[in-house]
This record gives sequence, C-alpha cells and structure tokens, in this order.
Amino acid sequence: MQAEAETVDPNAHVETERVETQDNQAANVQTATDKENTLKVNSNVDTSAITTEAAKEEKTEASTNLDNERTFKRTINVELPKGRHYADGSNKQSIQQTVQFGRTANIGQTTGKVVSYDNWKAANNEGTDIPANKWDPRDVSLPGYTAKATTADGQNYDLINGTVVPGVKFDANKLDQYKDLQNKVINITYKANEVKRTIDFVNKDNETKVVGHQSVLGLTGTSVKYSLDGDADGKNKLNVPEGWESTYRAITIPFNGDASDNDPVKIPVVPQIISDPKDPHL
Repeated sequence: MQAEAETVDPNAHVETERVETQDNQAANVQTATDKENTLKVNSNVDTSAITTEAAKEEKTEASTNLDNERTFKRTINVELPKGRHYADGSNKQSIQQTVQFGRTANIGQTTGKVVSYDNWKAANNEGTDIPANKWDPRDVSLPGYTAKATTADGQNYDLINGTVVPGVKFDANKLDQYKDLQNKVINITYKANEVKRTIDFVNKDNETKVVGHQSVLGLTGTSVKYSLDGDADGKNKLNVPEGWESTYRAITIPFNGDASDNDPVKIPVVPQIISDPKDPHL
C-alpha cells in the first residue's frame, strides 16, 4: 500500500518570507524614527522629566545607563611642621580642586534609551562664562623647609621646582585619559633645612668694629645654645678671638629659616687682661 503524498501549499513559504520582510522593514523604520525623534537630557537634568509614555516606562534604565557627567577632584592635604600654624591655630589644611564636564544625552522618545551624545563641555566658573576646565597650580613652599609630596598610597609625587603642585588642563575630547584623576589625593609634609648663621664678635666700646667671626649651624625652627665651655661633647663652643674676652658666658641663637638669619648675632668683647708678665701675648 503506497503512502499518500503530502500536499504542500506552494504559497506558504512565500507568505512566510513576506511577513518576515515586513517585520524587518518595520524595525528599520522604528530605529530611524527613534534617532530622529529624541529628547535631550542634560547632565544636570533628571531623566524623570521625559514625558512620553514609553520613555516613562524606560526612565529607570535610561537614568542608570546615562554617561553624561565627568567629575575630577583633587585634594591637597598640607601639614605644617611642629611650631608652625595657620591663622586659625591649626597646622593642617585641605585644599579642594574640582573640574566637572557634562554632555547632553539624546533619548529616544519611544524607547527612552540613549541614542547619542553631544560633545563634552566644561562647567562654567561660578558667575562667569569661563569654562572651569583645569586644576590651577598650587605653591606649597614654606621658607626654611623642604616640601615633600606623596600620593594617597605613599608614592612620591614630583613638585615643580620642589615647591609647586603642577596644574592640569583637561582636554574635553580626551576625558578617558584622565580616569586616574577622578579622585587624586596629594599629601604635603615638610623637612627643616639646615641654616647657617654668623656670630660677629664686636668691640664693646665700638660695636662697628668687628674683631672676629664664627659660623654656626642649626635647623629651621630650632634654637642652639653656645657657651664659652661648650656642651658635654665639647660642641657649640664660642670661639672668642685671641686677645679678647666675651662679656657673655652663653647665648641662645635661633634659626628662623627666613631673611632674619642673614643678620649676624653680635657678641660684645673686651681686650683680654693679662696679669702674667711672661705671657707672650702681653
């Protein structure tokens, strides 16, 4: 017994192709329409303001996926050395520098999804039309001290001429290259410099007459006592010129680390009195 031949509708395959083709055409038309009919959403505008029904349904997803804001923040923490203070009495301050960029997102009115973005633009300085697109350099010099800069993870950070935290200007067309600057932290500390001062031994009866000099060293922010006998190690001793006697047994010399260190410390001396007639200095 022969099996009955299956009857195939010759138009069935054609109809399927025709329907699929119509669906593809509709999708293409919808995509083109979505690109043409968009709502612009600025970086500082809540996407919930989109009013079309379809956009409202997708507003959560659109908000989550928006990429229309870039913020670059730099914190410079400064800690002054012991004995140094700011006007408020503190020895620390934190300097904040922030740059922000935004761009307009074009949201499809039917899908509520991002279709495209406009170019990045820097936010304006407060009250001006000047784009705030850079971190200004910051001079952290402190007379008499050497500044040291490190990053938050303890790595050394180079200062210009040893005193200036360099400025950074942001190119709106290359924001991705600044990703590591989105939260930059730089810590500044100080080391006291060695300061050289001069002692002038002057004639007590005529202080314009200098009869000898002595160079002395100390660290900025410290004071050192010099005496006729010196300390226990024989250091910090006054070297009074031969034939003269100091009117001071000891003197404390400050090392300020500023221009005042250029002024000599004057110690009055008088002619030495020799009572031994055999003394060769008589």
